[in-house]
Amino acid sequence: MTHSYDNVVLFPKTAASYEKQMTQMLEQERYEEAVRLLRYLLQFARDDAEKQAQWRALLQWLETMFPETLYDDAVMQEGGEEEEITEEDLKRQSVAGKSAEGRQYVGRLLDMLEDGTDMERQMIALEQLAFAEDDRIDEFVKEWLHTAESHPFVQFRALQMLKQRGGKGPVVLARAQNKMVLRIEDTPLNLEEFPDRIREMVYRVQQISESEQPDFGFFAEQTWLEFLKTVYGTELYTSMSSCREEEVDVWASALHTVLHESLFGSADREHMREQYGITASMLQAWGEAYACLQSFIRALYTGG
Repeated sequence: MTHSYDNVVLFPKTAASYEKQMTQMLEQERYEEAVRLLRYLLQFARDDAEKQAQWRALLQWLETMFPETLYDDAVMQEGGEEEEITEEDLKRQSVAGKSAEGRQYVGRLLDMLEDGTDMERQMIALEQLAFAEDDRIDEFVKEWLHTAESHPFVQFRALQMLKQRGGKGPVVLARAQNKMVLRIEDTPLNLEEFPDRIREMVYRVQQISESEQPDFGFFAEQTWLEFLKTVYGTELYTSMSSCREEEVDVWASALHTVLHESLFGSADREHMREQYGITASMLQAWGEAYACLQSFIRALYTGG
């Protein structure tokens, strides 16, 4: 079911942030995610008809050019058997073709990663390195994580890349003049691989919002994943992973409230807390979770 926000207008900064995410998805060939985001954005009213038309044209182009990644089409192989081509297969084929240049191609990717002046270029490099074949990659990236203080999004993607390549064992991350020791094999590759408590937090938001705002759950999940990338490996992440049941409701309620305020401009905080059963004894914890998430959302959507 698709919910329409015909009477709701996205804040300009929020729309700009979404467009930035869209650009990154396209550069990284994450076409299915780009299509989902476009369909979501097109449900909102816009005063800018030209921008609305651009989004619709981009959506139509993506659906036309990349049906294999959007609809999970099966292709016929020799002998008449069907074999599904996944997005990972396509990426691996793409990198294999480029890496025919040999070590020079991988070297350029490693230079992009080490440069550190453009986070989007670093993310693109990591996406390609995950499927490249070169014995330098793993040790280079581990050393880079140890010595270079990069954005948490980039560090998290680097850990995922190492895991995708079959890496295991400890790796040291430079973070805010501190060092964090994490195990590669523990890195979640998707929401389902995060600890139960952390997944329950966003699932609660999706359950509460499903009847009135079914598409709000997609927005919540995407933002929650971005937040988790930022706090992964920290004391806060460890605390959230093993929190009590009532703390799940605290974080879920705070997340729902912050996102509602970000998207619609305001929220009935008391009503939000009531929906999640937040009692007076939980208000302090709720306020701390809200402040943490609000700070993250402000930085994510405004670059502040």
